[in-house]
Amino acid sequence: MASSKKSKLKISRKAKVIIGIVLSLIILSSIITGLFIAWKKMFRQNDRFIVLRVNVTSAGGQGKWHGNVKEVMPIVVKSKIDSQKLTEDQNEKISQAELLNIFDLDLKKLREELENIAEIEKVEVRRVLPDTLDIQVTERIPVAALESANGKFVVDKDTVVMLKEKAINIAGTLPVIISKKEKLPKRGDKFEELKPALEFIQLTKTVSDYAVLKIVEMDISKEGYISMTIYYSGDKNDWFVFNDVPAKKPSEGLDRILNSIEHYRRESNKSRTTSLRFEGQAVSQKEEPQEQK
Repeated sequence: MASSKKSKLKISRKAKVIIGIVLSLIILSSIITGLFIAWKKMFRQNDRFIVLRVNVTSAGGQGKWHGNVKEVMPIVVKSKIDSQKLTEDQNEKISQAELLNIFDLDLKKLREELENIAEIEKVEVRRVLPDTLDIQVTERIPVAALESANGKFVVDKDTVVMLKEKAINIAGTLPVIISKKEKLPKRGDKFEELKPALEFIQLTKTVSDYAVLKIVEMDISKEGYISMTIYYSGDKNDWFVFNDVPAKKPSEGLDRILNSIEHYRRESNKSRTTSLRFEGQAVSQKEEPQEQK
């Protein structure tokens, strides 16, 4: 009899523990649900936090995306939590900033969507309570045009291909890189073959010794070599063509180009076209100066 009572007592205690755990879970679940409902009512369902302003800033007011709310808004709508469940009519209203609550936005998703645009390098997004979305855009800077000065594609320092009309405007003309490829990479792709040519361009912009050299055109169609047209001191009447410049070691190539130009100028040499194919040599190709396009 005593052992039977002890067994019942043990079962009773176990039952109490289980019941206690279940009740604790129910209470915890109720608290979490209550807090979530309260949060939704306080924030996501509160008209006070409807988006009334979207500020887009870029390049100190000079960028293509600065103030471009019209193109940004569809991307903002796409970043809305559960946006796939919205009807077309609701999406249209949201695009007019009528139903868009600032806490409904997935800022990480919004940033990633904007950074997928070829002409945009980096984006910072933040909520400014109660009703403002602040978007700061860092645009890619074009450093060269592809195939022709009036072509539709440009590239940045990382070889990303961009549409010229969508890229930030750069004062002055860009060097033109000619690849003679039948099919160019698509917008947003990387054109890795341009890396050596872009290194030459970058050096003329960052190293003072090469600042007198303005690269106008580069032909990269011959593997391992680059042919380029250069203005000396930015003077288009003082032009030189260097064929077969080794693509490796751009700084050495520019040294040879600079030394050749200074030699020709000292000697009043009329030749404007030179081959640098052979290391340590600059072979002058006798041609009369002609007007550079």
